[in-house]
Amino acid sequence: MNELILYSQIVLFIIRIIGFVVSIEFYHDLKKNEFIIFAISWLLFILSTLLAIVPIFWDNQTILQILLIINVLFTSLGVIFYIWGIYIYFISINPRLMLIFIGVFTIIAFILYIAINSLTAILFMVIGFNLVLVSTFIIPSLKINQFKNFMGKSIRWYYSVLFFVLLYIIISIYTSLSGFDYGLYESDDTIMILLYYVPTNFISIILIILLIHLEYGISTREVHDLKDKYSHDIGNILQVISTATEISNNQENFQKDILTEMKDLVQNKVKEASNLIKEIRDL
Repeated sequence: MNELILYSQIVLFIIRIIGFVVSIEFYHDLKKNEFIIFAISWLLFILSTLLAIVPIFWDNQTILQILLIINVLFTSLGVIFYIWGIYIYFISINPRLMLIFIGVFTIIAFILYIAINSLTAILFMVIGFNLVLVSTFIIPSLKINQFKNFMGKSIRWYYSVLFFVLLYIIISIYTSLSGFDYGLYESDDTIMILLYYVPTNFISIILIILLIHLEYGISTREVHDLKDKYSHDIGNILQVISTATEISNNQENFQKDILTEMKDLVQNKVKEASNLIKEIRDL
């Protein structure tokens, strides 16, 4: 393996570990299921990187072919899981159907490997995850207004990812047509290696930034909405208490049962205010 490829894989390994840790941390803090999907995606990417490095210690061609197949499979599944995690924010996706799709994709890849050869299986998987990548250009455009509102300022990072994804797709197609193997693991062409791995590294980095920026934007919007809700509710409570106080100060003008109702109303509103304060503290 070319040293430049090895260094690129090591950098990818480190970046992907960071992505995994960020996803786990978000899940621990927010308990959102999509972060489990992101964590699985990063874990698959980490394993695929390890499987790209391990072959330098092996000479058995059969084992190397199996490791390469699993490497491509984990990369493909990592792409599918990550895009699933992004789409789940603004599109209703049936988890069972997604898992069936992932299972069928995996089974077909291994059937092609066993029944035909490794090249056919790799070609199937590469085409598969590239089509999934292409969907990142198509599906958001179908719900562009909803997508833009959801993404907010994070959309600039999404477009940055799309730029490098497009660059990666173009380069991967070119390398395939030029006769290079998947990952360029056997290549010594420095320029092609740089063209292939620079976008890949940038995609991994920007995906982490996108995830952090997206969650920060969502949290900011949620805080803003909650501020409006709580300030509105507290304003209503204070208005009722103020009105009840004025009535109490003019007892001679009101019947006793009305004053009793006012006292009960004030007590209820005080309880509401107490519950709101508890909700605010729990945030």
